[in-house]
Amino acid sequence: MHLGGHRRRPRHPGAQHRDRLRVADRVVALEIPWARGDVLAAVHREGEVVGQEDGESAATIHVILDEAGRARFSDFVVAS
Repeated sequence: MHLGGHRRRPRHPGAQHRDRLRVADRVVALEIPWARGDVLAAVHREGEVVGQEDGESAATIHVILDEAGRARFSDFVVAS
């Protein structure tokens, strides 16, 4: 039963793939030393963390950041 409003059109099958690619383009890997808890906290506040690998002396955080966030945390970006 349709209760009014607009019926959503089904998305094109490739749309979800394109959406994932857009997000993947914005994911940044940051290596942040455990001693920099302030930076770890800021990354969690300002970005969307999608993964984390815990090392002995640092965490590698995979995070979606906007341009301002990328600039702010540029010192911690892992070269790809």
